[in-house]
Amino acid sequence: MAVGDYYVENSVIRVIIEDGRFRVFDKEVGRWAVDDGYLMACEDMPSRWDGWDIDAYYRRVCWRLKPGDVRVVESGPLRGCFEVNYQFRRSSIKQRICVNAFSRRIDIENEVDWRERLTLLKAVYKLGIFGHNASFEIPYGVIDRPTRPSNSWEVAKFEVPALRWVDVWDPDYGVALINDGRQGYFVEENTISITLLRSPIYPNPFLDYGVNRFTYAIYPHQGDWRTAQVPRRAYEFNQPLTVVYGTKGGEASFMEITNPAVMLETLKWGEDSGIVLRLYETYGVNTCTQIRGFLNTKEGIETDLLELSEYGRVNLDSVCFRPYEIKTILIK
Repeated sequence: MAVGDYYVENSVIRVIIEDGRFRVFDKEVGRWAVDDGYLMACEDMPSRWDGWDIDAYYRRVCWRLKPGDVRVVESGPLRGCFEVNYQFRRSSIKQRICVNAFSRRIDIENEVDWRERLTLLKAVYKLGIFGHNASFEIPYGVIDRPTRPSNSWEVAKFEVPALRWVDVWDPDYGVALINDGRQGYFVEENTISITLLRSPIYPNPFLDYGVNRFTYAIYPHQGDWRTAQVPRRAYEFNQPLTVVYGTKGGEASFMEITNPAVMLETLKWGEDSGIVLRLYETYGVNTCTQIRGFLNTKEGIETDLLELSEYGRVNLDSVCFRPYEIKTILIK
């Protein structure tokens, strides 16, 4: 790790704040992953239902926020962070930008005292790629959207939702934006923005008003989102490791799913008996996986989502999925 007045870097990436621009350089491939990043505030005055709607003309009146003080707040062998402060009208924004050793993920921790009305706050990133494709995670699946609208329907989708991640990618390189609860995005060509805060008046005049704390992450990667295992990286971001101190040494695995395309979404007690695993395929391909670990059995029973109907026995050494298929497996 290395940290300077306006940069933080590890062996893989270098993050820089210079001339009011947030930039990310990929040292492994020698290219800019993010060429320009900044915060933007815009008038947010939809014609009706301002608590729900965003009208396309919000982009007519916007302000690019200029960073104020930039200072190093953490410098160690495993993590480096610097802090950037912004001031907009009566609101203050504090961003802590952190890079972990050996990791491609850049965590951006935000603390915002938001005192605006009918104004939204976005983080905008111009990427160092052409931006052929944009993939958005939805519940138990992924949807691809065009980055260059070609008809009125596509133009109307100027703000679209995503669950945990969005990836703008070319066949050889991409950049993912991973969130922990900020789920409105705009993507056009090689530019992606995420809506961080709004301040509507109806029906809740205090929505997002006051102090807000949230984190999102930028994850530059080689290849497309499947090659980079972006769904797994997003799960790791939303459900970080919990450290528990014990008395036994050595290595052990609670559970292992050998195929990275298959995700364990739920582990719970069965409604009547046993243990239930709910898994789904994340890449949109036909694939199989092995499930091993604490179960001490090679066999389960596939059921419906409510665990009412049984579909037959499943060999845990080879559980096969269709694209984006959800499976519920009961271990008795």
